[in-house]
Amino acid sequence: MNEISIYNYQDYRLFLKDYLQQKRNKGLSYRQLSRLCDITSPGYFKEHIDKKKKMSLKVARKVVKGFELSKLESRYFLALVQLKNTMDPKELKGIKKELDRVVKLGEATIVDDSDFFSSWLHGPLRQLFLLKNFEPSIKNAAKRLKRIANQREITESWNFLLKKGYIKKNSQGKIERKNVEITIKQDKKNLDFRKNHDRFLDLAKHQLCNKVSEREFQSLTIAIREDQFPEVKKQIRKFIDDLNADLTHIKDPDRVLHVELCAFFMSD
Repeated sequence: MNEISIYNYQDYRLFLKDYLQQKRNKGLSYRQLSRLCDITSPGYFKEHIDKKKKMSLKVARKVVKGFELSKLESRYFLALVQLKNTMDPKELKGIKKELDRVVKLGEATIVDDSDFFSSWLHGPLRQLFLLKNFEPSIKNAAKRLKRIANQREITESWNFLLKKGYIKKNSQGKIERKNVEITIKQDKKNLDFRKNHDRFLDLAKHQLCNKVSEREFQSLTIAIREDQFPEVKKQIRKFIDDLNADLTHIKDPDRVLHVELCAFFMSD
């Protein structure tokens, strides 16, 4: 889809109205559009535009396939449909988080780059650029990150981010953060990942003596079945995703925070 953006809509019916009108202007009828989505009723879409019916998720999945929406556009459309189909406050909150998350991903360039995780410092340094009172320079970065890294480490990380294009000079010559979402496949075997977690856990140990207002430590030891562990991993990842969605759009952040979660068996 190049002519209209689904991310500008908060109501799937309004999106359908504009999208279908766009297609009708190109000579397609409601009947033909319904057939593309494997929907037997030729008046199905018109009924939805007129708000006479609710769309089920089953049909919504046919629609995103028939309209050939991208993966992110499909996620957004399905979430919009769910938004209209529930009144449960908890479900509504989760759906709105999903919409915010997809919009964020839709605005950013997605990059699959394992090299970014070659150093634990690349992430914290890149987050500095989002702080309201940070003037981008190696000197200022060294001041802000002095509790976790020395100037040599910061300089090396800074140069890596510049070389990769994750930070860049704008037309005024000021260094700024490029809007990219850096990812890597979950559970990909990577020695750098293990080294990074080791460093973050080491940093965490030294925070135990800090003021309670600046750190939080919680733990849980529980007996489970071994086949329940995938669910534990799933819930930890969901918690991180939800926390990220809640905090990503806050106004004027002034500090960089790291959250490190782990789960492991303590017995055979």
